[in-house]
Amino acid sequence: MKLPSIAIVVGMLTGLALSRQAFPVSGQSAKILYALNTLPIYVDAAGHRAIGSVTPGTPLQGAGGPANGFQPFKLGAWSQQGNTTTIVAAQGQRIVTARLTAGAAPPKILSSAKDDYGNVWNRVELSGFAQASGLTSNQNAIRAQASAPYRTRTLFGDPFTDKCIGRTGHAP
Repeated sequence: MKLPSIAIVVGMLTGLALSRQAFPVSGQSAKILYALNTLPIYVDAAGHRAIGSVTPGTPLQGAGGPANGFQPFKLGAWSQQGNTTTIVAAQGQRIVTARLTAGAAPPKILSSAKDDYGNVWNRVELSGFAQASGLTSNQNAIRAQASAPYRTRTLFGDPFTDKCIGRTGHAP
């Protein structure tokens, strides 16, 4: 079984942590879905033209039911002014939630704010379609997938249980 890289694991866990901070999109209350892996996003439900990808653990607001195996979604996030291809989780934090391909339509700008360093950040809404099979509403599935490499690759055991080995190499 091929295990995800540490970067993917960190991205998944960060996405879950930031999903609590995600702002509602366009006043809608919809089911929150999470990307299980790096997931291509498309301009329509036919899946003919990819416009980018979302990172594992990224919270997406479902925008209706799936059609042809594709789930419409909206992603509320941020982008730094002048960069329309990198979408991040929070203003001033460069935790990438989505990347758009060159030539893709930029996300809708909802508002702008300047940070302490003078950088302008845009609160954005990205709409698209993702393969429904690559999404889950179960955060525990994301946590389980993210913790698997730690259970098999670390010297210290599973960080999500009390079975970790301390720095001395002895079990508690």
